[in-house]
Amino acid sequence: MTTGPDTGSIRAAASAIRALAEERGLKASMWLAIVLSVTAIGLGIWAGSRVLVLVAAVGVIGVAMSWLALRASRAADAGPTERYPYGRDGLTPLVGAVQGLAVGATIVFAASDAVIVILNGGQRVSALAVAVYALVAAVASVVFAVWLRRNAEGSELIVAEASQWNAAAVRRFVIAAGAALALVLALVGIEWPLDYIDPVLVLVACALIAPIPIRMLRRGVAELLEGQPDGHTLLAIERAVDGVAGRFDLPGPEVRSTKLGAKLYVDVVFVLDHDTATIGQEDEVRRAVISALAPLPFDVWATVELTADPALAE
Repeated sequence: MTTGPDTGSIRAAASAIRALAEERGLKASMWLAIVLSVTAIGLGIWAGSRVLVLVAAVGVIGVAMSWLALRASRAADAGPTERYPYGRDGLTPLVGAVQGLAVGATIVFAASDAVIVILNGGQRVSALAVAVYALVAAVASVVFAVWLRRNAEGSELIVAEASQWNAAAVRRFVIAAGAALALVLALVGIEWPLDYIDPVLVLVACALIAPIPIRMLRRGVAELLEGQPDGHTLLAIERAVDGVAGRFDLPGPEVRSTKLGAKLYVDVVFVLDHDTATIGQEDEVRRAVISALAPLPFDVWATVELTADPALAE
């Protein structure tokens, strides 16, 4: 793959900006998660609330995964090495898949425990403590997610982190609403829901969290198995390559692509009806394709070929 000095400088600058944004955002995410998790653990123990302990457990996993994501980001931004000539961008989807497994295991354990508590007649907890914590944590999550998105700088890691905080805010608002409902019922003389509100909220939280590990596992495994990128990226690639084909009056190409972390691999083969194309012409088309793909928010590795043998495009 050949790129000009200007394109290389732009990509290097964009990569440096993205790395700084990722480090700043992930560190801030870790510290906020630590504060909220420690608070949830303390209140959960004091109030005897399993749902707060579940929230804290998911938060602790999030801290660990944010730390791993930060390490993965640094390793990926270090670029190719002698041992890893294509870089280590595979660490990013690997961390996502591991986080999905960890959160999934936590959900299964918490849901099983909640069912046992319900079958044993429930357990009285301080619904007020649950409601206050969940509301404060939900507001903090929304504000932090907005801040992260404004400082994303084109980073997929940061955008994903902001999405996690948005999802956490929804869960916490639901928990706060459930605890508040139990308090209202208690005020009008219906107190039995207080015995079941905590395990029921655990099950609700598990149901809300469940799509997250499934999505993370699916995305991580798809990238590690060199699956196609998302539909938006595929459409952008198709438009860029078709534009080059029209510019040089070339036939429709065979295009393959996959994404691994911040890297986007694109393989473009134009099958010609003659074998008179020169190396210079091929280089010109290659430069045009690379230039057309440059606006994409990835480190694009493009391979472009001109051939008269259809078998070479398979």
